[in-house]
Amino acid sequence: MTQGAEGAPPGSSAHGLRSERPRGRGRGAPPPGTGGDGACGVDHEAAYPDPQRATRWRGRWFGAVAAGLLVVVGIGLVLLTADSGGEEPARPAGAVAAALADAKPASKPFKGLTATRIRVGDRTLRVVVADQDDERIQGLRRRADIGPYKGMLFVFDAPTSTSFTMSTVKAPLAIGFYDRRGRVVDRLRMEPCPLTSEARCARYTPSGEFSYALETLVGDLPPGRLASAS
Repeated sequence: MTQGAEGAPPGSSAHGLRSERPRGRGRGAPPPGTGGDGACGVDHEAAYPDPQRATRWRGRWFGAVAAGLLVVVGIGLVLLTADSGGEEPARPAGAVAAALADAKPASKPFKGLTATRIRVGDRTLRVVVADQDDERIQGLRRRADIGPYKGMLFVFDAPTSTSFTMSTVKAPLAIGFYDRRGRVVDRLRMEPCPLTSEARCARYTPSGEFSYALETLVGDLPPGRLASAS
């Protein structure tokens, strides 16, 4: 049981230059009809006096943009094809990965959970799996028996040093802690605590980080490493 830039002022451009219309055709003033009334503006007709030349330039520009988009789309399709090669996603590595992949729905009194077969040392055990947060927190609390199973296997996504408590557990339990490769980290005996407050129950913490924990009745926890049953 586990616990942006501000707008420019009126009459000025973004560069701080005033953009008032010239009052007359002094030196540097744009000729009438060119539309060049901004200090930073570009007069399209002055830049491209030949309409056909401007059209040809626009065509080449749009063609280059379209070609670039096609290249980007093509790369995206290649990446999508590579990612969807029909292969199943890799299963998480670990000492009991095969056993977890082979887990089936558990029977009473653990309906809603899954169960599988594992090896501890030279013995094969049928156990219930707790691999979700709510399942790990519930653990064996308020259980009168564990049915046809030898214990509960707690599976964690990453190495942890979390503590266990025996709040509302009715019988003493043995617990083994194992690393990702199934090597023994620690073994403890846990005593029942009839209280519902975890803060008032003893905490059981292993000597190092672990990825799996196996709870059994006292006397049912074999010595040795944890592995999938062959």
